[in-house]
Amino acid sequence: MKTRTFSVIVLVAVLALPTVVPQAAAMQTQSGGIWRNYTNGNYVYDLAVEGNYVWAATGGGVVRWNRTDGTYVKYITADGLASNWVSAIAIDGAGHKWFGTPGGVSEFDGSTW
Repeated sequence: MKTRTFSVIVLVAVLALPTVVPQAAAMQTQSGGIWRNYTNGNYVYDLAVEGNYVWAATGGGVVRWNRTDGTYVKYITADGLASNWVSAIAIDGAGHKWFGTPGGVSEFDGSTW
């Protein structure tokens, strides 16, 4: 009986711990009539390599790094993603990129979403 009581106490204590969930919060600001979007790309959920590019699915959109010169581009909902929270990436034989999000699947052909 003592072991069961101890197990229940441990279970309750674990359930009471705060849950840490990465946030995909976005912030927008306006200056001189131009809107800027800020998202957090620190949480990487999936990677795909395409030639000299590395694509990263993050909690703040998609990031494409150029392995040759180190530059990067971040794509967010304002660019055409269904959601900034991207959990999966696939690249098909035609070079189309597919991004899995809670808002649906987004496709990018390199210029059009």
